[in-house]
Amino acid sequence: SQNHAKTAALLAGQNRESKESNPWWQGGIEKDPEYIIELNALFNFFKNPQSYFLAESLGIRLQESEQEPTERERFELDSLENYLINQRIVEQMMLEPTASMDSFAMQTMHAGWWIGAAGDMELERRLELIAPFVDEIRELNIGSKIRKIDIDIAVGRYRIVGQLDNNYQNGALIYRYSRFKGSDLIKVWLYHQIANRAVPTSTTIMSQDRMLQFQPAMINSADLEGWLDIYHAGQLEPSPLFVEPALAYLTQAVNVRARKSPLDAAKTALEKQFDGDYNPELKLLYRGVSDTENLIAGLISDPFEKLCSDLLLPLWRELS
Repeated sequence: SQNHAKTAALLAGQNRESKESNPWWQGGIEKDPEYIIELNALFNFFKNPQSYFLAESLGIRLQESEQEPTERERFELDSLENYLINQRIVEQMMLEPTASMDSFAMQTMHAGWWIGAAGDMELERRLELIAPFVDEIRELNIGSKIRKIDIDIAVGRYRIVGQLDNNYQNGALIYRYSRFKGSDLIKVWLYHQIANRAVPTSTTIMSQDRMLQFQPAMINSADLEGWLDIYHAGQLEPSPLFVEPALAYLTQAVNVRARKSPLDAAKTALEKQFDGDYNPELKLLYRGVSDTENLIAGLISDPFEKLCSDLLLPLWRELS
């Protein structure tokens, strides 16, 4: 959105003007994080560990403005708003295959949605695009959604508590009407391992460009504790795991025709995050370093690669 773009531009300007050669944040926090881990917090952490550290450990949240949009902004939906509307339409189709247009229109009630005939035409266009995606989900024969699973389990020195809410008659299902992301891989893998401690189940993730299925035999107790270690350490200092660059690393590592190394692919992915406007938290966290190339080389290095090779690459090879 424009608000995030302005924030990112401001941080980038401060970065250019800084004469310091060290990042804004260095070191760690002196506290002992809880060993009781709430499921939603765990999933949120692995969406973006660095942003989570900034928000939850330092209390700094760079959020969207809640002010009323301008007239011009009323007709501009940003990528997040588009995703949320599309996701609600998918959910409506899943719950109510014969839903009326009025039911779908309720999912588009947003300040930026098109008004009148333009809105009706846009909704019809989206329904046409989204319907094949929902058909693919139905072909999985996953059945109807069932009740949430209560979780209260011990994993090494940790205790995980919460509820799992993506359970169907014939397995667990996570779907996102979007391109597959590194955060999707980690979430579904954690979900699968935790769910199977309650009851043996398969877990499927469906995105616009990928479908992955995890079988009960794939669970790994030591692996799960390793992920919890990353979460625990990430409360004290910025995690060396960059989630979307990790997916770039994995994709390159299994590509037999790749000319670029997995680490170089990960560096390119992280560079895009620094260059773009959608991750102002990252720019704030590492503000003060004028040489972005050397910064990225330091971030995408041995600790990052060890996490990828130890926890993600064996899984990705099995899935590929």
